[in-house]
Parts: sequence; structure tokens; C-alpha cells
Amino acid sequence: MVGGEVYFENSYNTNPLVNAMSVGIMKKDELISAVAKGVGNPVYIVGSSTGKDGIHGATFASSDIT
Repeated sequence: MVGGEVYFENSYNTNPLVNAMSVGIMKKDELISAVAKGVGNPVYIVGSSTGKDGIHGATFASSDIT
């Protein structure tokens, strides 16, 4: 961790906002990725519908997916 702070604004008590990001530096030839293959492996898309402006909700989750 480089640094961080935690602050809780009262307006988010009933409507929490969560942003997450992971960043790292590594050698290209040492990169490993995971893959779920085969029938029966579930895919979970969690979030509310995207707003008309394309911003609110989970940006990738929409009624077309559900």
C-alpha cells in the first residue's frame, strides 16, 4: 500500500458507493491469468441498472443483461 485514508460521509449511510481498483507492475513474461472453463461455471454480474446517462448504477450491468 502506498497510502490511504478512510472517511465516511453521512450521505452514503443508506446508499454506499464503492470504487475498487488494483494496480501493479510486473514483467510481461511472468503475467499469469485465471480462466474458468467448462459448463456449469457461474458468471455473476452484480449491480443496479445503468442510468440513462450511462453513469449511475453498475456501468456494465443493464436490463439487457438480466
